[in-house]
Amino acid sequence: MSHPLPRWPRPLLPPLDWQSLAVAFDAAVTDPDSRVTQRTDGGLHFTAFLEGDPDRHELITLGGMTVGRLLGGKSAADWLPGLNAYFRPEWGLFCNGRDDDRTEYWYLMHVNALIVAISRMTGTPWLGRRLRTSLERIRDLGRRVDYDFDAQGFDFRRQRPFADRDAFRQPDSIGGYGYLMLAGWELFGEAAFYREALIALDRYQAFAANPWYEVSNGAMAALAAARMAATGEDLDVDDFLRRILDPVDGPLFTGNWGQAAIDGLMRGWRGFSREEASATAYSLESLLPPAYVLPMVRYWPQLAETVAAYVLNVASNARWFFGGHLGAGAESRPDLSAAVPYETLHRCHQGIVPYASGDFFGHKSVYGGAVIAWLSRLLRPTSDPYVLAMDVGASDFLAPAASTRLIYNPWPEARRVGWEALGDRVECYDLIAHTMMETGDGSAVEIAGGGVRLLSLLPRAGRTDLTVDGDRGFLIHAGTVIDYHYPHPRPPR
Repeated sequence: MSHPLPRWPRPLLPPLDWQSLAVAFDAAVTDPDSRVTQRTDGGLHFTAFLEGDPDRHELITLGGMTVGRLLGGKSAADWLPGLNAYFRPEWGLFCNGRDDDRTEYWYLMHVNALIVAISRMTGTPWLGRRLRTSLERIRDLGRRVDYDFDAQGFDFRRQRPFADRDAFRQPDSIGGYGYLMLAGWELFGEAAFYREALIALDRYQAFAANPWYEVSNGAMAALAAARMAATGEDLDVDDFLRRILDPVDGPLFTGNWGQAAIDGLMRGWRGFSREEASATAYSLESLLPPAYVLPMVRYWPQLAETVAAYVLNVASNARWFFGGHLGAGAESRPDLSAAVPYETLHRCHQGIVPYASGDFFGHKSVYGGAVIAWLSRLLRPTSDPYVLAMDVGASDFLAPAASTRLIYNPWPEARRVGWEALGDRVECYDLIAHTMMETGDGSAVEIAGGGVRLLSLLPRAGRTDLTVDGDRGFLIHAGTVIDYHYPHPRPPR
């Protein structure tokens, strides 16, 4: 790909308060009067839209809500039984719908990635067994289509791919497939999964043009590529990120619609034409990628500034999906909860620029809003309203990660910002300088203008537990890799 990575402006407005928004969203969708939640088929289920069909339940919603609950440190024991309803024994697969006999590829990859995350965080045995079966069936499917996902999806009853229209073909699903195969390797240790992941990511990278159809596939592929490249595979991580952050042939929006900055927001899908796709941003597709892109930085710290600036813009400009930010007359359902995002943001509707609304099945997106809880964990405030402490490990569901923060200063001058009060039992390892940083109580950190700090939090007594894998150049703490590019023969003391 020839397109350079975008240069990011400092957002005109500070990031949203994602923690307060997550509380308000949860209250809105769990309110019995909303009819969003139902107990049926042995578990809890959610509608995809706030005002949608109360009997239309999808794994994309329940799975996303469950991941958010777990990332927030809450118990999801009461939510897990509902996942059973989306496992189709006939096909041995987790599907988005409880009665799906055919599935679009991007849904198949996305909902199984949600099950990967839930299985990783809970260690639930029955869920792990069903997940392994599902990943094996997806592996069989990949081999059956010879890794060619240039269709809309797969019909399991007819045992063949389908495409209702050519515009719905989803070749980038090979990227989501690669992520799932690598997750299979990480979770179950079966070498065949690893081989499939490498085949898939090689093929994704070989596309001469950006294969983007649905950004979740590219985001998952980029994280898988970053991890595999950090452990020795020949993959161009910059190129994987470039396919996501591509405003020319890919999903990314930059610039302004009227007075609203839209840098970092994403198109929903390729669309029937580039003109059509360039007229609408989608909330799920805009809110989800940071969860996969942020963990790339712990494998490739040289991406830190680009990733941090992108995520900061999302954290601010995603406000347009929520009620009350665009002004009177610029949203379709102001009567509904402002904490539940609109599914879409239109560049123009009946002369109003921009305009927040819905799509085919509803206006307010519960399945997109599920990611709010993810972001409330990943994007933590500091003493400067434009500076966030971004968690680059919490949403890495491929492998355990040390607690690591990415802190970006969008101002032109150096700033000292207060962040987490770490206490005197914790110190920081700087992944960019490859040194330990004495932090005192950890209440403040100095950041150069336009610069970043990438800091792993370690117990102060943990220096004695640091070791170096000399063959691979890894710095390791208590069995977990801290630094994949450590340049010294001995650990810092």
